[in-house]
Amino acid sequence: MKNIAVERVVKRYLQAFIINDDFIFSNNLLYKSPLEDILAGFCFEKSGLNKDGVYVWCFVQPLYLKSEHIILSYGKRLKGTRGELWLLKNNTNLEETIEELIPLMKDAIDVFLNNVDTPSKFYNYYQDKLVNLRMAEAVTYSAIYSKNKDSKLILENYINILENENIEVDWVKNLLDVAKGLKLIIGNDEAIQNLFQKNIIETKQTIGL
Repeated sequence: MKNIAVERVVKRYLQAFIINDDFIFSNNLLYKSPLEDILAGFCFEKSGLNKDGVYVWCFVQPLYLKSEHIILSYGKRLKGTRGELWLLKNNTNLEETIEELIPLMKDAIDVFLNNVDTPSKFYNYYQDKLVNLRMAEAVTYSAIYSKNKDSKLILENYINILENENIEVDWVKNLLDVAKGLKLIIGNDEAIQNLFQKNIIETKQTIGL
């Protein structure tokens, strides 16, 4: 749902990101353009505790991982002197708040977003951060999609990880089934690219990009 307070702040204070750094603002997202296979930018997430505040996430989402919603797992909240909640409405010190937020956003672009905004960069950044199955999935898909020379081995290792999990759990079994399907076509670049391009198109449509 569109957050009017966020939209006003972006239009008034954050136009430099759109003009100078080629970002697009839509549906509470400020993301890099052109949008190709990875969504990289900022999500202004409404707080459930304070109707006047938002959490500002710096995140990336591989669109070749089919999804029906925005995933913030590959990112973090920006934290200011008053914590992670940013008051963008009913704030008498709004300009001071924005003056603190903007440098944090610029730093996040340089330190994080610019290092994860392609499939190969995503793989390189996260390959040793496999904290859960979803991260392992994203890293594996990124390796395959970016034609990493070790893609087959990476996929084999991912399948082994899944087979050691409880495959009676539906979503784990689904991850394993998809991975085994990838194994059948890996090496066939056309089939792989067609599959991932289909995921990208469907994910963009579903989450409204």
